Amino acid sequence: MKKLEDVRVAIDQVDEELVRLFEKRMKLAEDVVEIKTAENLPIFDGARENKVVERAVDRLGNPGNAGAIRSFYHLLMTMSKARQREIMYNQNEDWLTRLIENAEPLKQGPVSVIYQGVSGAYSYEAALQTFGDRAKLENVETFENVFQKIQKGEADYGVLPIENSIMGGVAEVQDHLRSYGCFIVGETEVSVHHCLAAVPGTRLEDVREVRSHPQALGQCREYLQARHMQGITWINTAVAGESVAGEDRKDLAALCSSTAANLHGLEILEENVEDKKNNRTRFIIVAAQMAFQEDFNKTSILFSTEHRSGALLEALSAFAVEDLNLLRIESRPTGHKGWDYWFFVDFAGNVKHPAVQKAMRQLAAEASYFEVLGCYKAAGK
Repeated sequence: MKKLEDVRVAIDQVDEELVRLFEKRMKLAEDVVEIKTAENLPIFDGARENKVVERAVDRLGNPGNAGAIRSFYHLLMTMSKARQREIMYNQNEDWLTRLIENAEPLKQGPVSVIYQGVSGAYSYEAALQTFGDRAKLENVETFENVFQKIQKGEADYGVLPIENSIMGGVAEVQDHLRSYGCFIVGETEVSVHHCLAAVPGTRLEDVREVRSHPQALGQCREYLQARHMQGITWINTAVAGESVAGEDRKDLAALCSSTAANLHGLEILEENVEDKKNNRTRFIIVAAQMAFQEDFNKTSILFSTEHRSGALLEALSAFAVEDLNLLRIESRPTGHKGWDYWFFVDFAGNVKHPAVQKAMRQLAAEASYFEVLGCYKAAGK
């Protein structure tokens, strides 16, 4: 029987040879990009890559290693292309360089800020938490209205919910973020505690209908079901409270913040009715122009891939190669054809950092669509 130390010595010898061969192959990849640059050829050649992979599979002595060798070669070629792009982009100014150069620092002093809902809404609280008394606040009816105002230059910043710790991403905001071309320039987190509020004199046991935003209804689903209350979708939690205050119904209530309940003269029947008490919502700050500061430590991107096996894995391998921490990945249907998706990704890093630039350039070249949504300072960091 072989001894463990003897096997490890053999592995070390193989690893030494692998390192030598890896460096030799990467040098050849550098030679390839010089030729491709001179002949104006694209870095990615899908047919060539498939041929290389399948040839490696055919050379295997053990067919059971086919899946592993495919993954190995895909990663190897991903690193080769990353090196080639690094050389190419160092020779020429590119889209990422221009994007960073055109970015602006965050505005100081008085700013105009748009949020969806009315006073007392969680977006209102997020706006105050972010900008304080230097903000001139304006409310609009819908999330889309926020993007429209920003796009037209009618406000400096917009405040929008993007993700809840219980219900996940806010799909409508993600869709508008892509379609309106606005940039994320900041974020903040707000603790969300819903109360059940109704017109004065309402008894808890008489409530049958509860109005609120779909996210709030979802966050209080168990509470409502246990009391046989029917959730009614409303445009916003605070607007739901405002609407309940305008009707003299003792079977109707709203899920909203205590601030909104007090603003509209409602009686709080019960506080903290959310199913999970660690309920937080992350809000993004959006602007018409990308922002950049040296202390920014989070980047958001959007991309789509070809609809084929392994495409998403290959695209995301750029982050593993550069040792970047993925913070969030979420998909949304493109709407172009069935089962095609946009992928929204947040990761730790500043767009000026070399590793971040390498990863984004690699992903941009691999993806069928790629867009930088913003670089900003993570909440609480």
